[in-house]
Amino acid sequence: MFMRRYGLNIIQIRNVSTRLLPDTVRGQMLRGHIKLNPIVADVINNKMMFNHLPNNLRRHMQHMYIKLQENETFPQVKTTLETDAFIGAFFLRDYGATYQVLDELKRRLDESGIVPRSVLEVSHGPGTGMVALNDLFLQGDQNETITSSSPSSVAWGQERKDSVVLGGVEMLNRAKLLLDAQESGDQTRLAKTRLISSVPGNVTTSKYDLIILNHELLRDPKRYPYEIDSQISHYLPMLSDQGYIVMLERGTPTGSETIARARELIIRENANTTTTTNNNNSEFKIIAPCSHMERDPLQLNNLNYYKSKKNNLKFISFQKMIQRPKYLLELKRGKLLSLSWNNNTNRKKLLELRGKGRPEGNDHEMINYTYLVMGKNVLLNKIDKWPRIISPPIKKKGHVILNVCTVEPEVKIENWIIPRSMSREIYHDARKAQWGDLWPHGAKSKIPIRQQIDISSLKRVEVERIRRLKVEEKSRDTKMINQLHELDGDVETTKETIELGAKIFSHFSK
Repeated sequence: MFMRRYGLNIIQIRNVSTRLLPDTVRGQMLRGHIKLNPIVADVINNKMMFNHLPNNLRRHMQHMYIKLQENETFPQVKTTLETDAFIGAFFLRDYGATYQVLDELKRRLDESGIVPRSVLEVSHGPGTGMVALNDLFLQGDQNETITSSSPSSVAWGQERKDSVVLGGVEMLNRAKLLLDAQESGDQTRLAKTRLISSVPGNVTTSKYDLIILNHELLRDPKRYPYEIDSQISHYLPMLSDQGYIVMLERGTPTGSETIARARELIIRENANTTTTTNNNNSEFKIIAPCSHMERDPLQLNNLNYYKSKKNNLKFISFQKMIQRPKYLLELKRGKLLSLSWNNNTNRKKLLELRGKGRPEGNDHEMINYTYLVMGKNVLLNKIDKWPRIISPPIKKKGHVILNVCTVEPEVKIENWIIPRSMSREIYHDARKAQWGDLWPHGAKSKIPIRQQIDISSLKRVEVERIRRLKVEEKSRDTKMINQLHELDGDVETTKETIELGAKIFSHFSK
């Protein structure tokens, strides 16, 4: 038996079958594909994307994807075209990840009857976190009854909602368009959002019950880990008692190491606070994804270790499916994005696809993200002691293998084997489990995967990588010097010699 709920912003299937144990349902992440609120999608389509030629948007989006892959930083935007291309490229993915995480936090808080009255959201996008937060409280189907006594009937941020938009003036204007469309009308129960262009100070500002940091912990990997330390030390004092911080990053090694560093700093701050106040109760508690107060077992504290293909290192991340709205389906149907966006060599294939759409293309995108939810002076319950499934379950004949991060009795990464002989009900639930769920039922066999990382071998590989880069750089310098000597001997100045001189000058001026 299934109950299907159609909302304005999501199509989800919640399995309330009596065959699923209650604790299994309680630990499940959001099921189904996330769907962007059509009101928001229409604003993006009609008031942003229609203002530009599709090929111009596609060209800028392609460039942004490549730069993000090369530099691991979101591009800075200034013009209207750059801003709208940024929204077309990144908004939907950031929205989906934020919605997924906030949905998990909301269900936890609804059980406790806690409602954050003041919210601060910080991002480079057009108030992405606040758009996702608002969509959590839009009226569902017409048969849904919302009572004033229900915690979920009171939208978060009724007293104060601040959205910090760091993407410039044009991005601020786009955020105003999106939030105004959401927060106006009789169908919503949403407080108005105050848009600001800079992060408030942590001394003079009033406290917030919920802070959402969307890709704001590390903006430049070259400043790792100092930028993360600075951001955490800035935002922690802004959190009220019984408040929560939600931190989201991309589901990449850099994003995972960023979240792991934030976890480490919170644990350190917690230890300092406990020692200073002589209080055995922890002030800061980590809620999700793994609620233990220890370092990430997969943390390496060095982003360069992941750059070598020899390492094949694992890291913690999660996935979610989100449906593409009309504007994104049309943009990614063009020839520039019809194949892989960094495929610059197969020009002939791109030309063959002109006008044919996206062959075998999907109407959805896969979001890869990692996150951390932390609470201040909050009470934990039994659900916070359950292990988290950190990779897709492996279904075999007669048993299921779950890769989990455990909380009790100690923090480990283990493979848990759930055979049919353990319990018919538990085995059924294990086959329905998904990546990101909490697993409450234990296992018949537990096999540790990684107890200790061999840092010494990683250091040797990193030293070899640096040595190879230096040799390549020296070879390029020698080649340029030889070309410069040949150029000095030329008497005739041609277009080719001018271009070669510019190339040599650019190489040595870096």
